[in-house]
Amino acid sequence: MKRRARGMTLLEILVSITVLAMVAVLMYGAFDSLSRAKKGEAQRIDRAHQGREAMERMVRELQTAYLSAHNPQILSLLTRT
Repeated sequence: MKRRARGMTLLEILVSITVLAMVAVLMYGAFDSLSRAKKGEAQRIDRAHQGREAMERMVRELQTAYLSAHNPQILSLLTRT
C-alpha cells in the first residue's frame, strides 16, 4: 500500500522560514536605504532653500541701497539724481 504524504516535514518548514527571513532582511535593507536617501535629499533641499533666501535678501538690500541727497565731503562723489 502506498502511503500518501500529508502536511509538511520539519525540514520543509525550516527552509521556508529561512527563505522568508532572508526576503524580510532584504526588504528591510531596501527600506532603510530609501529612508536614508530621503533624509539626505531633504537636507540638500533645505540648504538650497537657505542659499536662495540669502541671495534674495542680498538682492533686496542692494536694491534698497541708494545715494544720499546730502552733499558729500568729497566733491568728486557728488552725483545728480
